[in-house]
Parts: sequence; C-alpha cells; structure tokens
Amino acid sequence: MERISIIARIYYLVVLADGHLDEKEIEAGRKMMQMENIPQTIFERELAKLENLEHDEVYDTCLEGLKLFSEEEQVKIIAWMTIIANSDGFMDNDEWHLIFTIYHKFLNLANQPIMEMQKEIKESLKSQFDHAA
Repeated sequence: MERISIIARIYYLVVLADGHLDEKEIEAGRKMMQMENIPQTIFERELAKLENLEHDEVYDTCLEGLKLFSEEEQVKIIAWMTIIANSDGFMDNDEWHLIFTIYHKFLNLANQPIMEMQKEIKESLKSQFDHAA
C-alpha cells in the first residue's frame, strides 16, 4: 500500500470519528498535504475510494499500512492527526480514543516524541502559512 493511501486512511478515520466532517479539519488536512508534498487530487481520489468500504476494512488496512512506516514517520503521521483532530478547537472523545489506540496500543509509540513533533509541525505551519497571508 502506498504512503498517500495509508495517510488518507488514517485521515479519513480521524476526521469522521466524531460523526461529522468539520471545515477546519478539512483545511488542516490541506495544510498537511502542502507541507508533506501530497498532491491534493491524488489524496482526494484515495479518500473517495474509502467511501464505499466498510469502516473495519479501512481501519484494518490503515493499521497494516502504518506498520510499514519507520517509527519517525509514524510519529509524524500521528502528530498530524492530533493537529487535525484539534483544528476545530476540540478533540472529540472518539477522535482521541482512535488516535490513542493507534499510537499507544497498536504502534507502541511514546507520547513525548509525538508532542515534540506536534510542536515542530505547528511552528512550521505558523511560519509557512502566516507569511503566505
């Protein structure tokens, strides 16, 4: 499974975990695409493919795919997902549970590197997007 497909799967699961898609989460996803050099058309095509799949299939293939990444890439992806989940001002309990389950229980990642990566990403976002405004 390709990198973009795996990232699309976790993004899809996170943004829909609370039952609705928020415009701020979409915007945060666009910023992620820009900063991570993910072509928006390809990402959106991957998301569209997921609409016809069962949740469990998306979840299971997401977990399988995440295992293929290095720990550094896993940390970065989880950091992005927490930023996206928080982008609407509040991380819903279902979003938190999903992200925690993936990073802690499935990937066995420590919280500290994720928090450090969040900080790096936020600083990059501020630098890149505040200057563009």
